[in-house]
Amino acid sequence: MDLYTESKLKEWGFSTEIIEVFKDEEINEMALLSLTETMITQLFPKIGQRSVFLKKLGELKDLKNLSVQKIELQPKHPAIDWDNLEFEVTDTDNILLPFDGNVVEEEISLNDSALVSSNTSITKKHNEYSSDFEDSINWLKNNIQPETTLVKLWKETSNFRLNQSLNNIKLFPGLTKPTGYLLIEIDFIQLFPTKEMGLLNKFECFKEHLKKMLKIKKPYLGSQEESLLQQLFTPVKLGDDDLAAFSILPRLFQPVSTVITKINGSSSTRTTHKPSKLEQEAAFIVNIINVNELKSLNSAKIERAFSLGLTVQPYVVIVGSSTTPEIAYYAVIEDTYFKLETVIKAFDVCFKSFHTLNLEYPVEAKQVWTFFQIYFYGIQAASKSDQQFVSVKSLLKDINN
Repeated sequence: MDLYTESKLKEWGFSTEIIEVFKDEEINEMALLSLTETMITQLFPKIGQRSVFLKKLGELKDLKNLSVQKIELQPKHPAIDWDNLEFEVTDTDNILLPFDGNVVEEEISLNDSALVSSNTSITKKHNEYSSDFEDSINWLKNNIQPETTLVKLWKETSNFRLNQSLNNIKLFPGLTKPTGYLLIEIDFIQLFPTKEMGLLNKFECFKEHLKKMLKIKKPYLGSQEESLLQQLFTPVKLGDDDLAAFSILPRLFQPVSTVITKINGSSSTRTTHKPSKLEQEAAFIVNIINVNELKSLNSAKIERAFSLGLTVQPYVVIVGSSTTPEIAYYAVIEDTYFKLETVIKAFDVCFKSFHTLNLEYPVEAKQVWTFFQIYFYGIQAASKSDQQFVSVKSLLKDINN
């Protein structure tokens, strides 16, 4: 049994006993994807467990099939000799214009008298390239069923939507479905083809390194320190230690000040905002007891963010605690609540939404998510300001030692 299969079983919420069965049967990734219903019946005698496994395996196979198909962003235009392509720059817009000497003069003329015609031609060419996706985009804006068509068109338009920064959870209703997070995963695979399993592959290792670091460094974790450490080192229920590790992570960073520009009509004001440790943690993970509190929690976050000139960015909500019979995990993106199987999956979806939906890390927890990005997914920080987080560099060094 390999780490991939073990991570998947944990993500899907199966017990250690089931995982041991898979280990005994030496089921690795290839074997997992090749299991027949007869084999699955032998592995899962109980119908309930078998039904859940079949559903999860089917979803995994769909994602695997989608991730290996590649599309070309723009079709090769028949009027252009692509083997002998040169470029000319227009005087008006500095737009690179394909030129092979055979395109009609009206389309490439740089003569002053032909500028209007040339610009019209450029627009026409752009429209020709994007028209291939127009019908699909319009369908996605107005439909969520059937599921097979939704997934097919989402995959086919992935490159185009991502390059045009079209993704918006309010623009495409398919994203608001309970399974909308699968569309987020499709786009993330398109953006980072080898990074999609980063959190699942590294989380067990992270927990062990975190335990080691906490024993040596002994950082102060706030008023809940004792219960969090007990939950991490001696979990009572499966997944308690995972939840503790995510709860501890934002507590390892000292909040930093951020300059916020608040626009009031035609004027703007600049203020310096330094969140408290509790605010930093709440921008990353929130724990509530009753699911009925979800919407009021999000409304309160929106009001507070508005007062500061900010917007609410994705975050994870845990409903319940280690003492309640059940715990539910949600990734909250705007006013959409994705209920996921595990806390690991909730953070996985939350992180991927930043990159696929044109969102930004919350200012209160930017350094926490920056660490998340670098350590778990191996994606280096894009801006110099993100690269200069001393606390991120320090924790990366401590965790990797």
